[in-house]
Amino acid sequence: MDEVFGNHENNDTCEQSHLFIPSAWIIFTQFGLAAESAIVNTIVIVIFLRPKNRTPSTILLSALAASDCLTAILSQIPYFVAYIFHYDDLEVDEYGYFGGWVWPELYSSCIVYLPLSNISVGFHTISVFLTVMLNIQKVVALQFPLWTMLNVGNKSTVSVICLIFIIVVSMFAWVTVTDNGLLFKGEDDACCYDELLDHNYTEGFLYINK
Repeated sequence: MDEVFGNHENNDTCEQSHLFIPSAWIIFTQFGLAAESAIVNTIVIVIFLRPKNRTPSTILLSALAASDCLTAILSQIPYFVAYIFHYDDLEVDEYGYFGGWVWPELYSSCIVYLPLSNISVGFHTISVFLTVMLNIQKVVALQFPLWTMLNVGNKSTVSVICLIFIIVVSMFAWVTVTDNGLLFKGEDDACCYDELLDHNYTEGFLYINK
């Protein structure tokens, strides 16, 4: 008799989720770049948000720095956890050009790393929107300097940043809830999915038949 977990049956057709772990030199390079990004962006934020330096442009740049910092850090957490704490569970990836491993995910981990990866992609998306907004602001300021001086201030800039944040977070929250609904617990706590997830999950995530 098949075991039932939630609304799903656990049977031989379970397709287990796997996390691709790059080779060691790539992982430690990424760790170094993430740490460098966090330090540099923190310094940028501290300098730009001093009262005498606050302008619409520096506020946008500070928000962009914070978003880039969070993207760099959050995207590396699954690799760090897998490589440091689950090294013995990793399987060699025989098809990778630069080596690496695959980590057969357990249900207890994949329901955490999927939202985490979505948050990372979400902050990257926010960075893209802020970069576009920064360029638009510069063009408008050059073409309509008087109008910009009268209508584009610090408060309006913060309001637009908050609006972008709310829109992107809402979108990725919906995607996360949808994707988590496709995951279920299989034999030996394996993380299984009914079908390929609707979006790409995130960089470095692969789905391989069990």
